[in-house]
Amino acid sequence: MPFGGIPVVYDGGDAAQIVASVAARADMPATDLVATPLESLLGAPALAVGDAELRRCAGDPASMAAVLAELVLADGAFEAREKAEAMDHLDRAVAQMGCLSEVVEPRAAARGFLLRALLVAEQGDEEGARQELRTALALDPEATWPGGMLDGDTLLADERAVPASASLGVLPRGSASGPWIDGRPVDAQDGTTAVAPGLHLAQHDGPGGLQSAWVLVAGDATLVVPQAFRPPILEAIADPGTRPDVEALLAAALPGFEAVYVSDGEGLWLVTSDAEGILTIELAKPTSARATPKPPKPEPVKARKKEKRR
Repeated sequence: MPFGGIPVVYDGGDAAQIVASVAARADMPATDLVATPLESLLGAPALAVGDAELRRCAGDPASMAAVLAELVLADGAFEAREKAEAMDHLDRAVAQMGCLSEVVEPRAAARGFLLRALLVAEQGDEEGARQELRTALALDPEATWPGGMLDGDTLLADERAVPASASLGVLPRGSASGPWIDGRPVDAQDGTTAVAPGLHLAQHDGPGGLQSAWVLVAGDATLVVPQAFRPPILEAIADPGTRPDVEALLAAALPGFEAVYVSDGEGLWLVTSDAEGILTIELAKPTSARATPKPPKPEPVKARKKEKRR
């Protein structure tokens, strides 16, 4: 949250006049408010909202060719029984997948996680192997063990049977291409895909091209990409059907906020956030042609977990 007061998010117009108008209608001193243009929100990095942890790219953009090169080296090291070296190459491959500037090749990526599962299983860590297998199957549901490497059909069958009990979405929806979860396009209308809990690769278009990030999913979650929103997104707050998109944008661009005013035309809304979720209250109806009836009390958006940086 900007230091010094409650943000007043607006799109266009004179900042001082907007803050003065909000102060008068909210019956509070203008000094308790901070003008926050929409464009400053749209420059914020992506954030996972809901029951998930985002692992952002910590390096330079990577190509699929670089990932494949690491996977080839990992295969060679594994065949030579250089297990530590094999895992080093696999770690680099996974890190590069999280920085991909192109859509992942799911089958090749899945093979890397199968090999990770083999190495972890050989160390006696069955739960760790299951987690690696789950990601492999998310990338390639038909994935099988490489021939002759491990008699683990039961383990693989168990993980294949894990239900897709969580929902992972990406906002905003309706991109001309993508977004993608585990290498497959997300439904443009629904904006979500069903996934099993575990590590998943989310990819989306950004101002500089395609961007990638690993998302550790525990339950329903949404990857919010502020840079992919376009004006006049603030209009959506007047409609209870599209209001959650604006709430998600605020949660991602102003992490940890407690209260935000949103001013759009003559409309004014107070958005509050606490441990129970996000709630929007309409303080003044918009008077333009896009005015809508006063909406019912919206269902709170799930509270956001803190992200982890890779």
